[in-house]
Amino acid sequence: MRFARTIATCLGLSGLMACDMIGADANIAANEANAASAAPALPAGAPPSLSAPAPQPEPDLEGARVLIGQLYMPYTRGEIPRVGNVYTPELAAAIARQSDDETGLGYDPFCQCQDFGEFSYTIHSVERVEGGALARIGIDNFGEARVIALRLAFRDGAWLVADIGEGAESLLNGR
Repeated sequence: MRFARTIATCLGLSGLMACDMIGADANIAANEANAASAAPALPAGAPPSLSAPAPQPEPDLEGARVLIGQLYMPYTRGEIPRVGNVYTPELAAAIARQSDDETGLGYDPFCQCQDFGEFSYTIHSVERVEGGALARIGIDNFGEARVIALRLAFRDGAWLVADIGEGAESLLNGR
């Protein structure tokens, strides 16, 4: 009913500017009425809440295991992994700072080696940590066994390697 009165008032005015302002007032009132009728009823005395984005579901750890397989399976076939850039920007920058020459680190950080052969790996564990996952990978290269820790981050819908370490060694921390 308010909208009809507003239009009648608008037609009776001579200035377009005044008509637009009254029309805008009518649209605002109509939008408020529509919003009020669509809004869920709150219990008496309940404070109105702000719309918060829906919480993001925890990333599936199976995706982290797939990335680990993509990184380590090629070694078992005598191949170097070619999975593209799998590092977070922070780890890529840390690797660049530690590179001894233009070619990089001088060793493969995933197997902690310069050469590989008779290679096998086992995923010991993949567990959630803040911001992603921590994986412990047992590798055997030329009969030498070791455990590599991969810190994985889930960003923009993909798992990335955030750090690689063995014992107290860590690429991200430069030691």
